[in-house]
Amino acid sequence: MKQETRDRVIVGVGVASFIVGVVLTFLGLFLPPQGVIDNTVLVAVGQFLTLTAAALGVKEYVDGSITRARMKLGGAEHE
Repeated sequence: MKQETRDRVIVGVGVASFIVGVVLTFLGLFLPPQGVIDNTVLVAVGQFLTLTAAALGVKEYVDGSITRARMKLGGAEHE
């Protein structure tokens, strides 16, 4: 899979999971009993937000580590 395609998939999953998490939160608030968030809704939202953080956060961390390593190697060659 190409890097650009993989990046798009990761961002798409992150955005979709965030939207689903927000929708579940609002459904939990407005469906009977109104104003009470069931534990299952909180667990589902937590799982979606964790997925989003994992997909986007780990990817950014790895990309940053690779970029820093390349800069160190490139800087050492020029010295």
